[in-house]
Amino acid sequence: MKNFVLRPHKFAKILSNILIGISIILIVIFWLMEIYGGFWISFILLLLGLLLNFAYRKEYISFGENDILISKAFRKPQTCSYAQIRTFLIVPMANQTQFVLVGKSGERLAALDSAFAELEKGVAILAKHGTQIIDIAQLIEANQPIDAYYPALTKIQKNNVQHMLEMQKAAEEIKRDSASFDINKTKKRLRMLGIALCLAVVIGFFIGGKALFSTCIAVLLLVYGLYVKYYPYMYCESIRTKAQDYTLQIPFLAPIISLLILIMPQRYFSFGLLPYITFVLIAAFILYLPFLLKVKFHAIQTRTARMISVLLATIAIAYTASFPLNVLLTFDTPVHTNVTVTDKDEIKSNKHDSWYIYVDDGTQFSVTKDEYQKIQKGDSMRICTRKSVFGFEYSTLHE
Repeated sequence: MKNFVLRPHKFAKILSNILIGISIILIVIFWLMEIYGGFWISFILLLLGLLLNFAYRKEYISFGENDILISKAFRKPQTCSYAQIRTFLIVPMANQTQFVLVGKSGERLAALDSAFAELEKGVAILAKHGTQIIDIAQLIEANQPIDAYYPALTKIQKNNVQHMLEMQKAAEEIKRDSASFDINKTKKRLRMLGIALCLAVVIGFFIGGKALFSTCIAVLLLVYGLYVKYYPYMYCESIRTKAQDYTLQIPFLAPIISLLILIMPQRYFSFGLLPYITFVLIAAFILYLPFLLKVKFHAIQTRTARMISVLLATIAIAYTASFPLNVLLTFDTPVHTNVTVTDKDEIKSNKHDSWYIYVDDGTQFSVTKDEYQKIQKGDSMRICTRKSVFGFEYSTLHE
């Protein structure tokens, strides 16, 4: 009997050849133009292409008459007899599907992934030899026990399974409460709200200034408030289960854009790091408190991973929104101090360039390229210092 061999999709081989070809062309171009600093880009592309080609050649699954041989690029080949294999376990993850070969005693024999072409033919061979084909998502949807498969899962897979169980429980609660909670109508409203928030951010961007700051902060607080309101029925990610039809998804696009916008102005102001971190931590605690209270007083069972993820989200919101919030809530009269420019510095990097001005009181200011070119050593400048209603002090440099 001739062995049936599974290999990765041919796209991997095509991509590796493209990367190798592009890297060789770039090496020739850089050499002819004497741009020696660009060689490292070519070498990285060449290395990636060679690694991808090596993986394509080394990774395969060979189905023989009595056993299968699993070859990995950087691991020793592994052989499993059909008599050892009890279950071919399908484990849906957030962005891919993973497969686990489970032994007679429930132990993990080997792991596969969806990168192999014609994997369904290999699954058919396993089924022909008496291997059970089990989709763990279907077990969860049918409320079937899955404890027997836990020893065969990795920590990441176990965490993902716990997430699916949590979603399934939330979906069942929504079904029981369908008289007072219309999931389809709520989903429709959230989609419309997501579009409206994106439009609001775009309009705020064109208006600029405090209107933009106010809009972005409002978007972050509104979406976080919705998350707390609908917890534990609302999620950011999606997983291939029927429970997805009975859970809510966060309108995440507008908040992400708002985070990116709010983080930008910090670099053009000077302020103390310790006072700012203190303010951020207090703001994060205030944001986190409603979530903790809901979990406690509604007796909602919550995984530690989800508690931590919400905490990190509140810290991210607090860190990006705290400075613009202080700017918005500044109503005092600015205090001006005359200083002299003592030095200037330009820092170039692959991502972006930065320009700094140093004055005689030891303060450093980040400025735009135009300001950097305009300001010269020895110029007289003014430091404008302001204080928000929270007592947070910050300053800017101008003529």
